[in-house]
Amino acid sequence: MTVIAFHNLGFSAARDMYAGVNFSLNRGERLGVVGNNGIGKSTLFRCIAGETGPGEGEVVLARNQQIIMVSQEVPDDLLKLTMFEALLDGLPPAERDYDSWKIDVLLDEIAAPMDHRDRKVGDLSGGWQRMVMLGRCSLSQAEIILLDEPTNHLDLAKILWLENWINSLPPTRTVAMISHDRLFLDNCTTCTLFLRVGESKNFNFPFSKAADFLAQHDEEAQILADKTNVKLKKMEQSAHKLRQIGVDHFSEKSLRKSIQIQKKAEMLKDTLPELEREERRDITLSNRDTHQKYMIEINNIQVSDPNDTPLFGIEKLVMAKGERLVLFGKNGAGKPQFIELLNRQLKLQREDRVKGLHIAATARTCYLDQHLSFLPQGFTVFEQVKDVCDILDDRCRSLLINAGFTLPMQKVKIASLSPGERLRLALVCFRLRTPNLYFFDEPTNHLDIAGQILLEEQINSINATCIIISHDRRFVENVGNRFAMINGKKLEDIKAPETFYQILRANAV
Repeated sequence: MTVIAFHNLGFSAARDMYAGVNFSLNRGERLGVVGNNGIGKSTLFRCIAGETGPGEGEVVLARNQQIIMVSQEVPDDLLKLTMFEALLDGLPPAERDYDSWKIDVLLDEIAAPMDHRDRKVGDLSGGWQRMVMLGRCSLSQAEIILLDEPTNHLDLAKILWLENWINSLPPTRTVAMISHDRLFLDNCTTCTLFLRVGESKNFNFPFSKAADFLAQHDEEAQILADKTNVKLKKMEQSAHKLRQIGVDHFSEKSLRKSIQIQKKAEMLKDTLPELEREERRDITLSNRDTHQKYMIEINNIQVSDPNDTPLFGIEKLVMAKGERLVLFGKNGAGKPQFIELLNRQLKLQREDRVKGLHIAATARTCYLDQHLSFLPQGFTVFEQVKDVCDILDDRCRSLLINAGFTLPMQKVKIASLSPGERLRLALVCFRLRTPNLYFFDEPTNHLDIAGQILLEEQINSINATCIIISHDRRFVENVGNRFAMINGKKLEDIKAPETFYQILRANAV
């Protein structure tokens, strides 16, 4: 039974979005919707939910199907409610009095701290706000569930909870999800829709396998287009030659033949496959050379929070040039505090530095924190790049254009950029600073899948030395070559990420 159908669906805006989408989703299927930032994925979901209309075409829904959508933003009316009240509000009004016990069970299931349960939703962290929205969804009996970036702000434990919940839903319920988390999509979807400016495509496979089929389709389309263009060029040359003969020698036969070939060429042009137009977004990192063999050496230090409360200790840690250390630990274990300590060390006077923590004298660091706090909100894009490195204006504009910033966008204040655009600007700044030691705290946040792959390729190709915090399991697998875990108030090396994942599963909420 088809529950959602798109007929020649499309949207238009100031920037390119998709058009001509034809697709149907059957009851019980798990759909992953994939596309570059700004292509219109969230707009598609709002259209399904009835919050907006399509720019062209139509969306057809099966009758008597209730829809619930978890959007990226928390609705204003929930922000003033406590966590408990917001979840209770997710139950049908008639059930709230006698089924309120379900809220206590859910709060225990998601391991919500007791002091969070009576806290206003607006005062919670982004991760707990997301869990409130997902919790409300889990209490619903809607037949169609729309999840817009459901893993945003979630730690690994909560992502595993979400995967378990989706995969335990009965086959009578249909789920569509937008996500840039490739492993999440592989674990939770049965089919994939790629929204593209050119030809949108769908495959009855989870993301990774579907992406392979999409790449094969695009390769075959490019080969066909190349062959067709060669043939067209020969036909146009023949038509031109015959036309010239007809004019020079007053030959009606040559002129008629030229017109016939031109008509055939026009018909052949109509058969050219529509090739996907990739948005120009260059992500290039640099790696300043250093003669140092070891970039970081640590002996018996304590990592503490801003109030000097000890979080965990490190007995010994030596990082060689070219190592990419992925740091695992539960939320609150002190991962960002460790990176902040490292980043701060070189800025301190020698007498103020932490004893037992040595960073190579030739180290040049760049720290990408989750909030991109080093970017001044009042600067324009162009001003920020010029401030980082005194380069010629034309060179600055060229770098930014290659990173996806058009000339008008270069005049925009950083405060007005989307999170994904700010991240791309930060990476441009990193390139100009030519570091040799990177600190990454959730670097794939706000990057679409194409951007994630570009970042992975860059980190690996320059053999960057990095310390990385990330909840993106596929990114960790593709980039990391060394792994450590905060366990029992101390940092210890582990052979692979799976060691940490097993601990999470054993203590699964």
